[in-house]
Amino acid sequence: MFRTLNPIVVSGMLGVSDLKLAKASYDADCVPSLITGNYKNIKELAYDLDEYSKYSNNSEVVLSITIDYLKNSPLVSLVDYFNIRYIELLNKFERSEILESLSEKTTILQKTITFPTSEFYETNKDIISGIVIKSDVAASRIGIPNLANTLRLERKNYPEWVFIASGGINNHSDIKNYLSAGCSAVSIGTLFALSKESLLSEEVKLKLIKSSYSDVQALSNNRGGKQNMITFSEVKDIDSNFTSHLLSGIRNTNEGAVFMGKSIDTVTEILSVRQIVERLTHD
Repeated sequence: MFRTLNPIVVSGMLGVSDLKLAKASYDADCVPSLITGNYKNIKELAYDLDEYSKYSNNSEVVLSITIDYLKNSPLVSLVDYFNIRYIELLNKFERSEILESLSEKTTILQKTITFPTSEFYETNKDIISGIVIKSDVAASRIGIPNLANTLRLERKNYPEWVFIASGGINNHSDIKNYLSAGCSAVSIGTLFALSKESLLSEEVKLKLIKSSYSDVQALSNNRGGKQNMITFSEVKDIDSNFTSHLLSGIRNTNEGAVFMGKSIDTVTEILSVRQIVERLTHD
């Protein structure tokens, strides 16, 4: 699917992913992500896409978006101009003429915590090309071996679809397990959020490294799901002001919040993206 050496997508993370992390991901032969929620306006996003395109000679990047953002902005022309080949939908899929048009030239992936029904596959296969399945949520419910078996079955039933496992993946064995089960790639967030190149401040990274998965809270979001995060101050279930909490958490360990998953227990030092990838791709 991807043309990179390593089948690793550096997950798009609100408050974390930026141009610097995207460049480091490219240098480590992985696929970077940019997330629309990290930009105040379309002009800022266009600037980073342009800079990344020049730096990487128009290499692959995953653009993580909400459907509302796609509907209500000139993002479509941006996708066309920069030849974005992969779009990750972060909220529940809704058919639209815009998505129908984009699907003719872009691989559209739905991020989800459960496998779609057979009806969803059949009804939306003209637009959706695959899913990014939240493996940390699924693994906590049914265990990684069973998840891998389910992936094998889904791959057998829907061979034309793309499957990417996301969450709780922190070593070569995990990656090998999901690839052998039929995944085209894995998507990893926490490890790269704590990398040298991420947008988080050194102070925040050091505090997070001292934390553990027991410190992670599962807060409700406005899409009916849960978000795993560590909070530095009292943060209730995600509301319309939640982005400001995340942006505070980038620099300040006294307020705000940062998305974190199970892999936080495996991080003991701040490494570069390249060093992290080297560890992930070797036994």
